[in-house]
Amino acid sequence: NVYRILPGEQLFFSKGYKIQKKFWWQTIDMLPDPITQQQQVNTFRDLFEEACVLRMRSDVPTAIALSGGLDSSSIMSMTSHIGSNNNNFERRFAKKSACFSAFFPPPQDESVYINHMIKSYDAEAYISNVTIKNFLEEADDILYQVEDLFEVPIGAWLMYKNMRQKGYVVSLEGHGVDELLGGYQHHISTFILNKINTKGNIFSIMQFQKI
Repeated sequence: NVYRILPGEQLFFSKGYKIQKKFWWQTIDMLPDPITQQQQVNTFRDLFEEACVLRMRSDVPTAIALSGGLDSSSIMSMTSHIGSNNNNFERRFAKKSACFSAFFPPPQDESVYINHMIKSYDAEAYISNVTIKNFLEEADDILYQVEDLFEVPIGAWLMYKNMRQKGYVVSLEGHGVDELLGGYQHHISTFILNKINTKGNIFSIMQFQKI
């Protein structure tokens, strides 16, 4: 009988140990509704660039957690673009972009995408290889620290451990808005089912056919 409080939720406790759960925030309710797809693209890019600019101001070296997915790859691309602008003196990287990644064995191996980003932006790369051996060695410490049995984030654990050992304490990454850009195929089916459930029929998704 142990449950999670989901993102955007809050709990109300009253006499008699009555508990009520409510949403105090849903992102979809706070977003503007651009008219055209191009307006959506422009709005997203402006917000995304602004978010990166704000977080690139740092008094210590900044690293990027690169998984090879759309989120972290987009962050690496945008921060490299911002950092190469001579007018952004406070937000230029002191040297090459430093990225930290974890390589998994097949079929979870996404090293081809990570290596493509590293090569494209001439980044200084630090790689942690996930193996059964280091999984077993680190599992107890991970479970103790994260206090969660849902999964054992061995890749992130090794990556951040490596990051700290190399002297980086600030990381720019996609965690928190995980999979904002919908990088997995199952997000497409989830999107379609959501539209059917809310609109009532398959034709409601036709307006998104160009996405």
